[in-house]
Amino acid sequence: MKDTIEVKETDLLWKKINHLENQMNDIRRATLRAKENPDRTVYAFYQSNAGQVIPNGVATVFNFEDKVYDTHSAVTIGATWKFTAPMSAVYLAADCIRWQATADWATTERLANYVYKNGVQNALLDGTWSMATNEESFCGGSVPIYLKTGDYIDFQVNQLCGGNLTASTTAAFVWCSVVQLRFI
Repeated sequence: MKDTIEVKETDLLWKKINHLENQMNDIRRATLRAKENPDRTVYAFYQSNAGQVIPNGVATVFNFEDKVYDTHSAVTIGATWKFTAPMSAVYLAADCIRWQATADWATTERLANYVYKNGVQNALLDGTWSMATNEESFCGGSVPIYLKTGDYIDFQVNQLCGGNLTASTTAAFVWCSVVQLRFI
């Protein structure tokens, strides 16, 4: 029985890794497009190495504090981190957050991250339920989203492990991007 559980967990981990690799390839293509058309394509890519702490049971805006690229200065960093659309378009919002291991997890507890649009929950990007004790976790995903000029989005995390949860301090594992896909 234990071998079956380990195989299922390994398969799930590989699926998640493949999904994240596909996201990164999409972002690389969008980055090249943004560099070729800097006046037209909106693109923001931010990372975090701060080890942000998320309290138990409180939906919290995640602060990706380190700018890597932001074509239109569309991001406000800090506790109210947000991307504000400089023009009406369909955007791809994506994030990935690696979480440090904690002994607080029990099999019925969860970790989830969302995209909020104008302060309202818009989409679940990823959720992990039944985490193992002392196990690191990744939580990430992407969603296309229509934003009018001035609309904003943020990424929020909610977790129920009974204690605080701390993000990785490795910036390559904690990032977000917002890429314009299509003009409207």
